[in-house]
Amino acid sequence: MDRILLKSRFTKDKIPAWLCPTCRSGILNPKKDGFVYSETADSKNSHKHEEWEPEWVDYTYSMILECSNKNCREIVSSSGIGSVEGDWGMGMEGFPEPSFYDTFTPKYFYPSLILFNYPEEVEDDVKQELKESFELFFCNPSSSANHIRSALEKLLNHLKVKRFETSKGRKKFVVLHKRIEIISSKYPNLTDHFLALKWLGNAGSHSHKKITTDDVIDAYDIFEFILNELFKSKSLKKLVKKINKKKGPINAKV
Repeated sequence: MDRILLKSRFTKDKIPAWLCPTCRSGILNPKKDGFVYSETADSKNSHKHEEWEPEWVDYTYSMILECSNKNCREIVSSSGIGSVEGDWGMGMEGFPEPSFYDTFTPKYFYPSLILFNYPEEVEDDVKQELKESFELFFCNPSSSANHIRSALEKLLNHLKVKRFETSKGRKKFVVLHKRIEIISSKYPNLTDHFLALKWLGNAGSHSHKKITTDDVIDAYDIFEFILNELFKSKSLKKLVKKINKKKGPINAKV
């Protein structure tokens, strides 16, 4: 996962190399005349202020992108915000002069980007929670992290960790922390990873805890490791078993 790519602002002439969410191989390129932006009403009004500076400018943008893969050609829309940034350069007379340029930050993509590659074997309801997290990543990191927590709960469902227990004749939910303790004996190498996701997901659920895009990316890195361990390792073990059973290549042509 390219953390810099996910966090970087961009200019109109230099769009990040976002991967197509449909084929996951092509690069999303802006269509001709597909990028438009305008200054907000508040930003326009601020020009009247006697101390106005170019850095006070705010934009909104929308953009249509197309996948570079000729067999895909998916169309993705993006929208977000922009501003003016200042820098210093050398003027024609050899003296430092200020220069200004427009930068933009995405808030939405549709269809949403796939922010980390998960194995196809992952159950659909887990995938759905991940996709909803991806949809919210750029605009609401806290809600995005909350969906990661939900994805973890559903993953534990598929790992057959009990969801309910009976106490004094009443059925009640088993809290996530206890569910992780239950599964720790089966997956001791993943216990700390499960707990880390729980803490990050909890932070997304509580408004008094500020969660950042970096925190969500941390959660994605951890979840990606967990899913690879659970599903890719399982597939590899099956492959090894087949090869050993056949005592040779399983794809060899006679």
